[in-house]
Amino acid sequence: MLGAAFEVVGRRAGALEERAHGDELLGARLVRGAGDRELFRGQVVLNEWKRLQRLRHNCSGKHAGFLFLCQARGWDTAGYRLPDHPLQRELLTLVAETVRRPPDEIPTAIDGCGVPTFALSLTEMACTFAGFARGAPHGMKTVVAAMTVHPELVGGPQAVDTLVMRALPGAVAKRGAEGILCVGLADGTGMALKVEDGAYRASYAAAGAVLGIAELAERPLRSSRGDVVGSISAVR
Repeated sequence: MLGAAFEVVGRRAGALEERAHGDELLGARLVRGAGDRELFRGQVVLNEWKRLQRLRHNCSGKHAGFLFLCQARGWDTAGYRLPDHPLQRELLTLVAETVRRPPDEIPTAIDGCGVPTFALSLTEMACTFAGFARGAPHGMKTVVAAMTVHPELVGGPQAVDTLVMRALPGAVAKRGAEGILCVGLADGTGMALKVEDGAYRASYAAAGAVLGIAELAERPLRSSRGDVVGSISAVR
């Protein structure tokens, strides 16, 4: 499935599909090809002035990938985000096969952007990203190539996953909600970390300390005016 999706969306959009992008215009322009009508159908947009700009939602790259794959498979795009849609059933099967568990043993919930999400342990996430770095499951090699060639489309210029990939050639990284960061290194090692309070700012220092990236290991803490008022670093 990953290989098929990549062939449809192309290399740059393949990187964007893995993205929770930071509302940058570049990401929004690349997503626009999926069409705005289906994207986030039924989602409540809190800021009224952004109602017509759903393409800039931080999960729009993922949804664009969903819609492209539906078109490639001939599936109806209506309801693509619902658990009983063929797309979501196939995604659950793929996740289950990757972590070697039966699909009915994987707890699911609804993500903030309206699609099913899967409960995995940090060990399972780390092993999964170790597999990604080795090109597993089938088709992942092309997705990783897209992400590593265009790391800015995965997170954004200052996102922790983008900065990790720029600092470590061959590494594939992706941040998630509530302070999750997963990394697969070129040597086949996997890492997954979770910030207890769910904020991203500690993930930079934690990743820097664990992965040996000096520029991330200590980060300045700035006020809303941009003044440096402290720093964040990992304590071993």
